[in-house]
Amino acid sequence: MRLSLVLITLNAASSLSRCLESVEGLADEILLVDSGSTDGTLEIARVAGARTLHRDFDGYGSQKQFALEQARGEWLLCLDADEWLDPIAWDGIRHLLAHGDDPSPDGFWLRRVTLYLGRWVNYGPWLGERKLRLVRRNRARWDADCIHESLRLIRGRAGHLDGCILHRPYDSLSHQLAKLDRYTDLIAARDADTPLLRVLFGVSLEPWLVFLHRYLVQLGFLDGSKGLIGCGMSGFYFFLRYAKILLRRQVPADSP
Repeated sequence: MRLSLVLITLNAASSLSRCLESVEGLADEILLVDSGSTDGTLEIARVAGARTLHRDFDGYGSQKQFALEQARGEWLLCLDADEWLDPIAWDGIRHLLAHGDDPSPDGFWLRRVTLYLGRWVNYGPWLGERKLRLVRRNRARWDADCIHESLRLIRGRAGHLDGCILHRPYDSLSHQLAKLDRYTDLIAARDADTPLLRVLFGVSLEPWLVFLHRYLVQLGFLDGSKGLIGCGMSGFYFFLRYAKILLRRQVPADSP
């Protein structure tokens, strides 16, 4: 059974090699859809034998769905460039491919574990993260959301694989802030018509409620100082997204 690794990228040179190395001996095809990298991403992909395509970015969901449709394998493994497989997940997928004609689910959930500011964290914003990332061809599709997209089965059933997807989303707090700025730009444009009362709640109260929920209810405090920072940044994300929506509603001061 053939396996395709499917990725979308933009200036992912700092993390891409680790992702590709984690599927060595496993993926028969590496398909990478890039939206204009200038940092060596494409060179790294080509050295690894990837098939690369260019597509202008119009949202994470549509970009990933386009990539999914170009892959040729019977099984499709969808990873981000800042993710990689651990050895247990590698072994589980290899076993699945070796027995691919046996009755099995049409997709598999894998647990994702996050490395945040140098520490592996398991609570707060990252509590119990499971992602559907391994699917049979033509059995799943990405939703069309511009951000926070999800892969969903359109037919069949999903099972669970042992092992983890390892995830390092940010190199530093500055990197995280830059990502939050970019993500909230997309969300503010998408949700520009959000009712004013909802926006005011999102700016004033929701950030605090998100922080308290993730820090206390989702046990973020168990991750120590990194948990405190991560939960705080989660609250700030909600403040920033609604602050940008609120600003979009304001009439410029120099308007007649």
